[in-house]
Amino acid sequence: NTEDTIEKLGIHSFPLTTLSGIELACSVGAVLLEDPKSLSGEVLNSSLKCKAVEADCVTLGGEVYPAQCVFPFNYQGRRYLACTDRPGSTKLWCPTQVDESGEAMEQYWGFCSQMCGYCAGSP
Repeated sequence: NTEDTIEKLGIHSFPLTTLSGIELACSVGAVLLEDPKSLSGEVLNSSLKCKAVEADCVTLGGEVYPAQCVFPFNYQGRRYLACTDRPGSTKLWCPTQVDESGEAMEQYWGFCSQMCGYCAGSP
């Protein structure tokens, strides 16, 4: 609300670990309004940002993120030991789950972080 008076404001940074064990670095803005004393929900909701701490090869975008990449994996008749590319995309990808035969599951993938290597695959 544009009529609210701000008493204090700031940014709070904090670490967070996802259920799958991915370490995140997060920050959120907080604004304490003067009357009535309350936090601005609008600022909290619009300012929350988290990104993966890239200690390992993780996904940072795509269908499933953040998540650990699963290696090795099989995809379209080839075996991969690292992230790979797909026709029509400039980003490397990896599966976040594979089936019992090691085949990448189509709905469980993400774009790889900078910590990941590249693999063209082998037959």
